[in-house]
Amino acid sequence: MEEFSPENPPIAECYSEEGFRTGMISNLIYPCPWLMNGFQDIYPPGREFQGGYPEEVTKESSRWLENHADEDFFLFAHYWTPHYDYFKRSEKTFRDMFSPDEYEDHVPDLGYIKENETLRSRFKSVSYSGLGEKIDVAQALAAYDSNIRYVDENIKKLIEKLEELGIRDETLIVFTSDHGEAFGEYGFWEHLSCYRNVSKIPLIIEGLSIQNNKVPQFTQHIDIMPTLLQLSGLEGPDKVSGRKMNPLLNGREDQFRKEVVVNTEHGSVQRMFIRDNYALVHALEKGDWSHLKKYELFDLQEDPEQTNDLSCEMEEKTQEMRLALDDWLTEKLANKPDPLQLSYFRKHDSNG
Repeated sequence: MEEFSPENPPIAECYSEEGFRTGMISNLIYPCPWLMNGFQDIYPPGREFQGGYPEEVTKESSRWLENHADEDFFLFAHYWTPHYDYFKRSEKTFRDMFSPDEYEDHVPDLGYIKENETLRSRFKSVSYSGLGEKIDVAQALAAYDSNIRYVDENIKKLIEKLEELGIRDETLIVFTSDHGEAFGEYGFWEHLSCYRNVSKIPLIIEGLSIQNNKVPQFTQHIDIMPTLLQLSGLEGPDKVSGRKMNPLLNGREDQFRKEVVVNTEHGSVQRMFIRDNYALVHALEKGDWSHLKKYELFDLQEDPEQTNDLSCEMEEKTQEMRLALDDWLTEKLANKPDPLQLSYFRKHDSNG
């Protein structure tokens, strides 16, 4: 199991050291054994590597809550669904709720995929198995939404368990995800890119004295840990990159993050830099996506789905964003190697 820096321990370890009972219901321990750090109770529910069927997660989470309801606790209940294969991960009851016909207007332009044999074969076999030779994105979108509905029902049951145990009002509930999903946009599927359809995710925090409001400001995953620790009355480590979102939760801050950066090396090697409602996308390594430009610019206020690249008609703004990204990297890296650049070189080394 990988070691974490004592100056920056994982969130479960922070809770455990303060006397909280910590539990994880997830099958992610197989591909990510480091995730176990700090957890006292671990249960992998999957029947297979990518199992994690929602009802199993709910069942084991409920059982764990019953055993520890009278303690201060931190429980990580991980639902792998929604995830590919979308057609195998939801019950027929939920699949019947969503008709592919309702999604025809939401199918993106698949031109980049249809013109690239490598992308076309991977797109069909990886994301849409069960469809035969036909690439039917509308059917995949309907199946994906049925996955979401399936998980919603199980989260409802988990919250009802908190109510049954009489601890709902004293429990802080956080709902989020590690990524969104692509269905052919820009030639990508699943979560192989850094565009907003993948990087814009839900974050719902409910409980204690948090006001009921919708926060439009940008936040990042790294902000969750310091926020939850403070809401739990704990200090937490000093040296973390994340910021406490507590002022945002109660509507006391207009601008939380001036810049947001999203990195990916899962498919191509990309970085997206967001500032003042503009997004600069830098493709460090295109991989199989030969159609990608090195730099793209999007106006997120006018074009939140990032369909209109403005880099050619707004060359001055593109250069301004490139320089701002360089400044941000210089400040954050502090003379250390850029991990995304290292990933780029590793890909080239592995390819000879």
